[in-house]
Amino acid sequence: MSAAVVLRPRVAPVDLVRIARLLPAQIALSQLVYWKDIAFALVGAVMPLALGLLPAALADADARIGAVPARAWLLAGGLSVAVVFVVYNVINSAARRREQRIYKRLRCAPVPAHAVLLGEAISASIPAVVQVAVIVVAGRLWLGVDWPANGPLLLVVVGVGLISLTMLAFGVSGLLPSGEVATWIVTPVLAALLYFSGAFGALPDNPVLTAVHPYIPSAEIVDTVRTAYLGHAVTGQTLGHEVGLTGGFATTWHALVLLLVWAAGGLMLFNSFFRWDPRSSR
Repeated sequence: MSAAVVLRPRVAPVDLVRIARLLPAQIALSQLVYWKDIAFALVGAVMPLALGLLPAALADADARIGAVPARAWLLAGGLSVAVVFVVYNVINSAARRREQRIYKRLRCAPVPAHAVLLGEAISASIPAVVQVAVIVVAGRLWLGVDWPANGPLLLVVVGVGLISLTMLAFGVSGLLPSGEVATWIVTPVLAALLYFSGAFGALPDNPVLTAVHPYIPSAEIVDTVRTAYLGHAVTGQTLGHEVGLTGGFATTWHALVLLLVWAAGGLMLFNSFFRWDPRSSR
């Protein structure tokens, strides 16, 4: 008579009550570890602000792109960069903390895996949220760009975009063997996301790029942020008709759904491949 074999899931079932109770402490711990590596933290804090503000600051104040000021167009693209840059923070942080055995020590405590994931994701998103706020305020007070035309849509796309990219980054980080490899890989990945996003200019007129572009998460973030900021429907480098509050959501709902699909894919990768121990310890 053969014994039944019970397969245990890699990640424990989600316990929402425990996650909610332990989440603040996990976020505080993650922030403490993040700012201890001051060189890495400063790159993640300063670089998005520079990329977000300098293109708009260098533009002619009277230049226009269609019906909107060029500075507003570039500032909206720069704001998107602050959201996309979260990939750099997450992948590097996850790889470093795994090698330093911080995650291994956390798993010795009664902390659910998804509490660690959510706490790390929120912690990585905090600098991005601050950067977005700084870019918006500096754009208005320093560069004379109007406030976002559709504030609720902007808040939604920033939140959904951060969820999507942090989940993806954590999922991908589980596939990387070491912190050194993560550092070498994250830079070209981030550069590719920014290039294909259209934040800094139009892509080459190539049928393959044209077909792939609508499904790239960074491109969806840029288009939706520009739609929210400018009050016009934006697709790639095309400035469309003017949209109001409900019209903005009506023209971008598909992008928001696609970002959530990417987030779900990242969560699947996390559940399947994320490692708490350094590879060398296995």
